[in-house]
Amino acid sequence: MIDELMSMDRALKATWDRYLEFLQDPELAPEQAAAFVDRLAAEPDAYLGYCTTFLHVKTMWLLRLEHHEEAADAWIASRMYGAGATGYDPNLLALLKKSPVVLEANTRYARQCPDKPYDTHQRVLVQPLTWLERRPLPIKREWDVFNHKAHRKTLLKGDDVYLFRCYSVSGDDALAASPELFDADPLMTENRRKYEHEAYDLRDYRTPHPRFHAPFINHFLATCEPETFDLKALLRKAATERGGEFTYKLATGPGWGDPVLFADERNVNCCSNSDTVYLLYILKKCGYLEEIFKALPELPEDFPLLLMCFADAGIRQRVEAYMGIPGLAAMYDLAFAPRRLNVRDQVKLVEFGRKNPRFQELLGASLFRYGYHLYNQYRATPDWYVLEFAQFRRAFCSDVMLFLVSAPDTLLQLRQFLEYGPGTCFGAESAISEGFRNCSTHFYRNILGYLALNKDSRLAAWQESKLENNRWDEEYHRLLKTRELVAALQKLS
Repeated sequence: MIDELMSMDRALKATWDRYLEFLQDPELAPEQAAAFVDRLAAEPDAYLGYCTTFLHVKTMWLLRLEHHEEAADAWIASRMYGAGATGYDPNLLALLKKSPVVLEANTRYARQCPDKPYDTHQRVLVQPLTWLERRPLPIKREWDVFNHKAHRKTLLKGDDVYLFRCYSVSGDDALAASPELFDADPLMTENRRKYEHEAYDLRDYRTPHPRFHAPFINHFLATCEPETFDLKALLRKAATERGGEFTYKLATGPGWGDPVLFADERNVNCCSNSDTVYLLYILKKCGYLEEIFKALPELPEDFPLLLMCFADAGIRQRVEAYMGIPGLAAMYDLAFAPRRLNVRDQVKLVEFGRKNPRFQELLGASLFRYGYHLYNQYRATPDWYVLEFAQFRRAFCSDVMLFLVSAPDTLLQLRQFLEYGPGTCFGAESAISEGFRNCSTHFYRNILGYLALNKDSRLAAWQESKLENNRWDEEYHRLLKTRELVAALQKLS
């Protein structure tokens, strides 16, 4: 039995579900559990930290077997990876937290990842800023967070304020402060200096309560030593490590009961490749941008395109020069514009893709691996609550797919839509795959554009399926100007 378990593919969630089933069997003999956890310990596996419940169950068994040091290590690993954030058994967690071994492990972890202090009178954690701008307050009223609670000041719409967010504050928690109080606070003055001059230390992002579902980033920040860590090795791992693909399902309709045409096996660390963009953001804010550019020759050829996600003209120009693709920066300014594109701009992106087939291949590989063309309100990566990524809200990011209109084979899902034909939809799955369903209209726009561009006879059937008999998508196609784009592409030679 144990040999069979150990032979399973640990990149798949189904494998870890089977491991849990094995360890949670009430008939499981202690010697069998001991043999299994020993085998796992003998074969270190990067996927282990991505399994929230499993680490807790493993800790429980190690405690039962009186392997106290291993139990403490497993518990600390669960904290480092952020395994307590979601998917855990609350009863098991409550039981573990009473264990003296776990209490001691928490003390060790606290020394390694100390909590940041609260500034006096405030709920604002002294964590790195991710958003800072000064402008009139856009909402009716807001508390000034730098006021003492007993004398809290109300800021009103139109008041001159600082609007800001911090790394550890929940994503939708925008904070506001009057300039005189914000500028008078010594901790925030230093925080602002680091933010504006990209002078943070990696340890500034270290927190005992990882917010993001980003085990790779969480573990790196919890263990890195800024003086000695190998940036090139880190980026190679982020760019090539197996797993992290985006799970999705294709069906004959958008409902739960529709016949399935395609469904991939979910990885245990599903969608985690998308966190690579956020890792680049943290490295940039810590002053490593030059080192990132120096590392590019040793990374996959598509990796530089991740840097185009930053709303930074200088970075985009440098990537254009590095990749040797004239006009790339200007085209990305359009593709990632924080607005709906008119048809003329859409055609510019389509034509640029047609003229640069190698770029299309690299972009298809980049989108498939990192998924930044998807809009998922449950997994905001790139996180549009970071000022540099604000353009990724409301699915504006999905316009980057227009580069691929003439080359659907460069992105698997586009190729599959053409293969399965009109009526194919992204099937109902779960929150982690909402990015595909939310952006399905953009995928259809690409298919219709390709067929129009090639005067393909299949266009009429796709138009009937997606433009004429599909009220679900009708409003989105109007916003995207799909009909107008199809008409414009039909006129191109």
